[in-house]
Amino acid sequence: MLKLLMTRRGQLLAAFFLGAITSLSQAPLSAWPVQLVSLPLLAWMHYRAPDPRASFWIGAASGFGYFICCLWWIGEAFLVEAEQFAWMLPFAVTLLPALLCLFWAGGFWVGKRLGGTPWALAFGWGGAEALRGYVLTGFPWGLFAYGWIETPLVQNAAHIGPYALNFLIILGIAGLGWALFRTGASRLLGAGGAFALLGMLAVAGWMRLPSDPLVPGEYVIRIVQPNVPQKEKWVPHLIEQHLRSLISLSNEPAAQTPDLIVWPETATVPALMRDPQAVSWLMDELPEGTDLVLGTQRIKGEGVYYNSLFLVGASGRIEAVYDKHHLVPFGEYLPLQPVLSAMGIRQLAGRSLGFATGEGPGRIAWGDNPSFGPLICYEAIFPQEMPVLGDRPEYLLQITNDAWFGESGGPYQHFVQARMRAIEQGLPFIRSANTGISGLIGPYGDVAAHIDLLDRGTLDVLLPPSLRETAYSRWGSVPFLLLLGLMAATFVVYRFPLRNDG
Repeated sequence: MLKLLMTRRGQLLAAFFLGAITSLSQAPLSAWPVQLVSLPLLAWMHYRAPDPRASFWIGAASGFGYFICCLWWIGEAFLVEAEQFAWMLPFAVTLLPALLCLFWAGGFWVGKRLGGTPWALAFGWGGAEALRGYVLTGFPWGLFAYGWIETPLVQNAAHIGPYALNFLIILGIAGLGWALFRTGASRLLGAGGAFALLGMLAVAGWMRLPSDPLVPGEYVIRIVQPNVPQKEKWVPHLIEQHLRSLISLSNEPAAQTPDLIVWPETATVPALMRDPQAVSWLMDELPEGTDLVLGTQRIKGEGVYYNSLFLVGASGRIEAVYDKHHLVPFGEYLPLQPVLSAMGIRQLAGRSLGFATGEGPGRIAWGDNPSFGPLICYEAIFPQEMPVLGDRPEYLLQITNDAWFGESGGPYQHFVQARMRAIEQGLPFIRSANTGISGLIGPYGDVAAHIDLLDRGTLDVLLPPSLRETAYSRWGSVPFLLLLGLMAATFVVYRFPLRNDG
């Protein structure tokens, strides 16, 4: 075994294994201590690499191991209509990790090229992970910071955001790897600096937590989780049954009549919301005086579809409509559609031309009710796109349909990211999911109440107050990106100093 590890193939296998092990730090296990073992060993391998090219391949192998284990649940979506999409499953579960691992590979290469120090590795790796949230529409899933969701350390996201927090975690990890690589004073400096940094983050996060629980307000929200399997969702003879189930759940006895009822993404067929009489009938079927948020497809003109959220007032009037603006590639639209369509590839959601793109983040306010920032499914994974610029809402509200992913880790990881958005913005977070996880998340990311995955039921919650505007909600990732730019300039000057040949 030791002889194998000395070979290049053995080192790449070891890197792949360490990346795969690191995935255990993500939900549903959230085993954050794994990062303190696997990632320093990866950093040690990076330091030992003889050149940037060797480090590139260590980053690629470890990233592929991490993402293929962290994102295997994506394959579940291709089994919903297996007769049409099962052939794409092997490509989906391998090609996306293969693309994402290039960010790690590039980060490792940059870290080695810039000197192979902990700062250089953190700059390369942490910077690449931040870029992953922006490049080609972005996919910031599985940040290391999310693995620490059950610890106070994540509270720092309210100040610096998840990308900067991820950077600091990587810097601490890089220091531990440096301690394994070096000897003497350098070893002590690497280990001491790493533990000091992670310790300060933990203390700073703990200090942000309140000593007393927040006192909720009087606004009552009923969250509905119908638990409709994706294979049954659009079966024609079951559609009315699904609607009746939503109405029945909405009318379950309550200690206090809800002010707002929330149904999940694509809860009803488009035709219902296009008919004013049908909308009026629907509101007559719900508790008197209650408003309704629901998801459905909106049709505009000839064949233009939006994935939309509707707010319907108790009177039956549609008060607001929000159209999803960040669509899922291959799920809701097809990149390079003419080319891929000719190859027999189409998006999972079933629209031949995909969905149209909405205008962007927004805020919904009506009457004297608390305003909310609407999010539809995938949009909640992008911290830089939260609808809080300018006029700040009083809470965030997400409707989603995670039924595509069954009992896999996907819905759990999606829920963790909702918790992070609550922390970053200092806002309560209401979440209604078709099959779960639905619930109320407090502004500190705490799960105040929830409905488990694949359970059917309702949840009546009192909306807690929002916190004061956080530093991250005001400045976003701009300070961190400026810091990366400054670090890049410093490294360039250090590695390629100006020469004076005169």
